[in-house]
Order: sequence, then structure tokens, then C-alpha cells
Amino acid sequence: MLPLLIKKAVWNFYSKRAEEEVEKILKVYSKKLGIAPPTFKVKHQRRRWGSCSADNVLRINFQLVMAPPEQLEYVVVHELCHVIEKNHSARFWKLVKQLMPDYEVYRKSLKKEGWKYML
Repeated sequence: MLPLLIKKAVWNFYSKRAEEEVEKILKVYSKKLGIAPPTFKVKHQRRRWGSCSADNVLRINFQLVMAPPEQLEYVVVHELCHVIEKNHSARFWKLVKQLMPDYEVYRKSLKKEGWKYML
């Protein structure tokens, strides 16, 4: 029973911290895009770092808060760009690069090292 309580407490701590960070990042980049910050949820996702629903609700994996801050920032920017472009077209990646010129560095490092942050 105790290990489950500890796990829940740790997850709650990281989830709250992730909510605070995602909110800050969304405020900055939404302003740059000229849109209102979209609704977001911080979730535990086994296979994804983030997603954007058809109704523009962003879901961000709370485990990213354990990664370097730039990796969390990249995922939030990536999902925010899906509010404008619902695909991974050239226009989408151009928009990501416009907001975060060095995104490729963080995208690659997350692919390479992301497994380290999974609980």
C-alpha cells in the first residue's frame, strides 16, 4: 500500500509542476502566434509526449517536467502549432521553426534520451 501512495504523491508533485511550466510556456508562445492560450491537460501518457485534439485541447505528458526544460518547451510549441496546422506538413514545421529556431536539437535529444524520463 505504501509504495502506491508514494507513487501517487510523486506523480501528483510532477503533474502540478508540469501544469505550472506548461501554462508559462503557452502564454509566451500563444502571444507570439497571436492566439489565446488553448486549454491543456497534463496527463500520464505511456507512448506520447503530447497531443492536440480536433477541438484544440493540448495534452502534455507530465513526465516531461523531468526532462531538460527545452525539451518540454519543444513539445508544448509542437502541440501549440497543431492549433494552427493539424498535420506535419512543411507549413507546420516552418511554423515550429519560426517559434523555436533550434527545435531540431531538442526533438532529436528527446527521441534519443526521452526514455530516461518515463516513470
